[in-house]
Amino acid sequence: MKKAKMSEQELAARAIAALNAYGWECYQEIQLTMGGRTLDILAVQRPLFIAIECKLQMNFELLLQARGWRPYAHYVYAVVPGGISAWDGEAKIFKACGVRLLGLGEIESRNPMFYGGPVDCWVPMNRHAKVEVWKPFLRPEYQAHTDGCAGCAGAPKLTHYRCTIIDLTEMVRNWPGIKVKTLVQKVPTHWASPKAAAGRIIELAAQGVLSEFHLEQDDSGEWCAYPNAKETLHA
Repeated sequence: MKKAKMSEQELAARAIAALNAYGWECYQEIQLTMGGRTLDILAVQRPLFIAIECKLQMNFELLLQARGWRPYAHYVYAVVPGGISAWDGEAKIFKACGVRLLGLGEIESRNPMFYGGPVDCWVPMNRHAKVEVWKPFLRPEYQAHTDGCAGCAGAPKLTHYRCTIIDLTEMVRNWPGIKVKTLVQKVPTHWASPKAAAGRIIELAAQGVLSEFHLEQDDSGEWCAYPNAKETLHA
């Protein structure tokens, strides 16, 4: 019987499982800007940050996607099924662009942290990587494990909006009835200012977009936030 073809979701899940086993914190499907590119996996073992793109085939599209993360990570991996020799022609092309092409076999069979550096990185470390852009996403509840959905079509994305809603929801849960203007002063958001954040929250509530909490006006006409009975987070 012919073996079923591996999916990108399975490829990513196996890479995450191996990285977790070696002490890496993995975060998946991160979108830094609205409508922008989405990173399959961010692997963190401080002080190192590694951006990982997973694809079933090595091609120019994979190279471009992976190379785009060079400014934001110390190392960038492009991971495909099977095994890859560092001396393969494709691996040399990826290396010239600052990306380490790795087969899943290398990730699963060797400790990705070897003598203080990633496995077979074979590319120079980007010591000026802008890793601070990942800070809003580095939370325990966002960590990816073997049941991860990186590479899965329609998988929920980690966005600045989602981070904001989670933080706001937590505050509302702890302080039911908190005024919206107070809420946005206490909780940093991705919106330009507390005033802009308050206006946007009121708009979203009026549109029925928010399911995590709802707004009610008090006797003075000010909007106050209350937790919903069942909270579900939008992607």
